[in-house]
Amino acid sequence: MNDFAEMRAFVAVARAGSLTAAARTLGMATSMVSERLRQLEARLGVKLLVRSTRRQSLTPAGEAYLRRSEEILQLLEQAALEAHADRDDQAGTLRVACPVPLGRHIVGPLSARFMARHPEVRIDLQMSRAAVDLIGDSIDVAIRGGIAPHPSFISRPLFSSQRILVASPVYLQRHGTPMRVDALATHHCIDNGSRNNEAPLWTIGSGAQRQRVALNAVARSNDPDTLLDWAVAGLGVMQRSRWEVAALLRTGRLVEVLPETAGEPRMFSETHLVKSMYSRRIALFVDFLHAELPASVQAYEQGDAARLMPQPLPAREPAA
Repeated sequence: MNDFAEMRAFVAVARAGSLTAAARTLGMATSMVSERLRQLEARLGVKLLVRSTRRQSLTPAGEAYLRRSEEILQLLEQAALEAHADRDDQAGTLRVACPVPLGRHIVGPLSARFMARHPEVRIDLQMSRAAVDLIGDSIDVAIRGGIAPHPSFISRPLFSSQRILVASPVYLQRHGTPMRVDALATHHCIDNGSRNNEAPLWTIGSGAQRQRVALNAVARSNDPDTLLDWAVAGLGVMQRSRWEVAALLRTGRLVEVLPETAGEPRMFSETHLVKSMYSRRIALFVDFLHAELPASVQAYEQGDAARLMPQPLPAREPAA
């Protein structure tokens, strides 16, 4: 068993949270993933993970090894990129996928700015409300919540944002302000409708205070803008990422509810296939995202419209 296969298996398990979940993302049997972890720990002579029937946690040695492993795997891919840096494949089309709100407000303007700098690159921006299959959908770069625990993918964090509860002043005047989490069961709630007919549940709070709450969902939709419109109109309480509702909070059209129950920050990451880093245009776009997107999210939260405006495309020379 080579060291990097064991290392990738360990990173997958640490990120997925369980052997079963890691095996599913790796496309391997759970027993094989377990064996790679066993061999890795035996080779290192140290325990990296403490596992029980319900949960797993990293040991201090495991936390340190995880940090180094991610650095090493990233360096390997960077080395591969540099080795192929002379390839003439900068021109062409990039297929980029991201959630609808992020694409509409952040990635769309950034893509225009990128194409202004690199007119030889075309971007095909696919905005979706569901997770995309990078391989099946031929996606070059995806921006989505979480880290992809798969050895075929590279994921690097871009920004994080808390999930918070919000409602309009109109709704709170009519129905009162919920003072406890269990009060949400009697309040009108607006829910993301992407889970088919499953009973709506929200995860509220963080750490030891984290809990799942059943909702009285009066309305559901899989369209983010519709959800925001309903909340502003006073239809009910809604749960969203803070960056998405920052402007509405600033203007007072929405108010944060139960602020002490804000969830743990959710990480949004850029994900691409390992082998795709051999492409010069993908490498350029990925570097551009990491340099520009975090500041653009901050500008959106602060209402800095000028910062988000795409740059005009350069004028073309008239044909001779």
